[in-house]
Amino acid sequence: MVFNYNDEKRIGFSDFLFKLPNNTNNKQFVFNILNTYSFLLNSLIKLNDNGVCFFELSTENIGFSSYSRPFLKSFKNSLIVSDLNASYIQNIIKNIDTYTHKPLEVHVLFYLIVNKEETMSLSFIEAISNNYVKNMDVLSLFSQNYKESFEKSCVETLKKYINRSKSAIIADILNYSKYWDNYSLSILYLHIIGNISKFFSLKGTFMNKFTLLLIQNIHPNPLKRETLKETSENYNKLFDSSDWGFINDFSSEKMKKLFHLLLS
Repeated sequence: MVFNYNDEKRIGFSDFLFKLPNNTNNKQFVFNILNTYSFLLNSLIKLNDNGVCFFELSTENIGFSSYSRPFLKSFKNSLIVSDLNASYIQNIIKNIDTYTHKPLEVHVLFYLIVNKEETMSLSFIEAISNNYVKNMDVLSLFSQNYKESFEKSCVETLKKYINRSKSAIIADILNYSKYWDNYSLSILYLHIIGNISKFFSLKGTFMNKFTLLLIQNIHPNPLKRETLKETSENYNKLFDSSDWGFINDFSSEKMKKLFHLLLS
């Protein structure tokens, strides 16, 4: 397919959310976050409906047009779901540079494929789980007890692969590709909203409830996450029934400190 792009200035993800002058308006800032999340969620649903897993969702692969709408770029590692098999995913995994926004099961694919492992032992699973949790920056927003519980969930999720063949493990993991883009989107926005909660009280607000939705979608067990469409339905219900008065408590001074943290 050939795409024709308009010759217009495009803005990066972080620049759009945290550097534009209109983001000094508290309400505009909050709704920019929520509108971009909703737009990206619906974009990923459209890809999913057409049998494509974007697979590379990150701030680097999201841009904004002059109409303030986000768009996805860099489809070189996107997956045609109907073609997914061991050979296909092995070639893709070798091209991935960063796993920051990838779920636990994709990290397992990396260890099996790149390190040429043939099966998984309990000690191997514990090592993968520990390294995965240790490198999840978003977990720094939670208590030590939560992180320990999260790691235990990782181990329990992967125990079913003990002593199974490499081919069987890969075949099983590929069944969960429909959850991968939702995981990546949830990690991205959980980082933003989690840091907002460091500066502002969000208890009982829409943002707090939205956070719980995002947390569910990064569960180590993919079957405990929601699909993109399920998340969209729950998000819209939550959005339509919320009180937005909490935005009035966002002070300009704290907003500046928040932006500094998110851009550092």
